[in-house]
Amino acid sequence: MRILFIIFVSLISSSPALSELIEPPEEQLNAFTQALGIEKTSSLSIKEAVYFVLSQHPSVKNALGFEERAKEIINISKSRYYPQISGGISSSYDRYRTGRYQNKYLQDMELNVEQMLYDFGKTSNSVKKSEYGSFKTKARTQLIVERLIEEVSRTVIEIVRYQNLTRLAQKLAQEITGLTILVEKRHAKGASTLSDVLQARSRKDSAKTLIIESRAQHKQWLQQLALLTNVQMLVYASLKDFPVELEKSCQFKDIKWDLVPEVVMADMAAEEASVDMELAKAQEWPTLLLQAGISRPINATPIHGSRFDNHIQLSFTMPLYQGGGLSANKRAAAGALRAAMAETMEVRLEIRQRLAELVSQHKSLQESSQLLRERVKNIEGTKELYKKQYLDLGTRTMVDLLNAEQEYHQARVDVMNYVFDMKVLQVECAFMQGLLAHGFDVAALY
Repeated sequence: MRILFIIFVSLISSSPALSELIEPPEEQLNAFTQALGIEKTSSLSIKEAVYFVLSQHPSVKNALGFEERAKEIINISKSRYYPQISGGISSSYDRYRTGRYQNKYLQDMELNVEQMLYDFGKTSNSVKKSEYGSFKTKARTQLIVERLIEEVSRTVIEIVRYQNLTRLAQKLAQEITGLTILVEKRHAKGASTLSDVLQARSRKDSAKTLIIESRAQHKQWLQQLALLTNVQMLVYASLKDFPVELEKSCQFKDIKWDLVPEVVMADMAAEEASVDMELAKAQEWPTLLLQAGISRPINATPIHGSRFDNHIQLSFTMPLYQGGGLSANKRAAAGALRAAMAETMEVRLEIRQRLAELVSQHKSLQESSQLLRERVKNIEGTKELYKKQYLDLGTRTMVDLLNAEQEYHQARVDVMNYVFDMKVLQVECAFMQGLLAHGFDVAALY
């Protein structure tokens, strides 16, 4: 009996530490890669994955293109402050032409200059609206970057989760295999029943199935990361450079709204609506213009005087009646402003609600942390005690050992899921506060 116990202990080694599972050494990585059936390895840390995605993702390039467009719209609005120069050729026909020209049909080369002197805020408000639009576009770019970082981070977290769950499943299969060998030897000597052997083999097959399922999930998340990063033959990812400051993202007192891109976008939209209201009012006021022009006929010669005709005038124009359009424009702008202000409050409310939910989940996980780890220790002790009772005293059955092994495995899985669920919550909290780009220091990438 003592010899069997020694054989059993040699077959079932002690479990690796949790830190080794989260960040395995290089030899474990190579073994894991070979187990997946892939010869060449390609690995990424979470920060490297984020950098890969942001440097080439089309949505970032799309957002930057809109930023450039918004900047040029500001220049277009400001151009109204400067002289507007135009030129061209005009044709005219006068059947009873009198004056300096005898030709009834004239073709003129023209050069015209127009300078706005005062327009009661039409141009200045257009510039303001363009600037607010540019700020909103920058916030949109930040939101896209934050979403991409969140997606990449969660993908890497899930990859590392299933890397570790696969190793735990392999460890379970190893333990069950050891029990199966033991019970088969005991059965050969008449010390165990055939039902114990069949039960052990069934549990071994179940453990192998668990390995297959974990590997399938791992490959699925790897494929998603490979598509995002455009890195082929990707088989491994790590969290070794996960930003330390993000680990406290769910522990905050006040939300810094100016860092939250969705809030900034809503605020800028409200500012645009406010400027639209001012523009609608300005449309009812006159515009003062200074206009000048010079022309020269190209198919006729004047009877007297210069070949050039020129003029200069001061124009003072304003709308007198537009069928009620101006009043309707003001009412529409007022309605848009009310809607935009409500949108700013709604966005803030949604973020507060989501953060409150995340913080509650974070606290709940923190409270269960110690219990989960103590459960692993207790079940591990129970498992070892059952082994001795089975081999030395015969007071435990093989089913008891198999159940204890399964329960120990599940306890370790719960601890592992706790670790990665905490990471997911930290990423979510940081995303809701607009902290991911700063945490990963990616400002130079876009």
